[in-house]
Amino acid sequence: LTPLQVEQLARVVDVESIDVFAFGLLTDFRSTLFPGAARLVEIADEVHRMQSIVLCWCGRPGFLNARIVEGLVIRSGEVVAIGDTQAGPVMYRALCRKHYVEGRTGR
Repeated sequence: LTPLQVEQLARVVDVESIDVFAFGLLTDFRSTLFPGAARLVEIADEVHRMQSIVLCWCGRPGFLNARIVEGLVIRSGEVVAIGDTQAGPVMYRALCRKHYVEGRTGR
């Protein structure tokens, strides 16, 4: 979702009087807001954080998406990486903020 698409959705709400509900990931593996998500948060009439169903290995809500390569939490690189990279196979795991910052994957 791009910022332009978010603006288009806002026009649907304002001009057509149609409610729009959007949900998805707010941040990438670097814990940086996706551009479209940032724009949604900026202009939304309401923002509700959904209760996380995914838990970190410690049992806390896993709100952050960690990119893991060869057992290490990676915090730099291309935003989109699927499958194998030059550094090795890429995995993603939901972590709580504490373990994301510490780089602890629980394995």
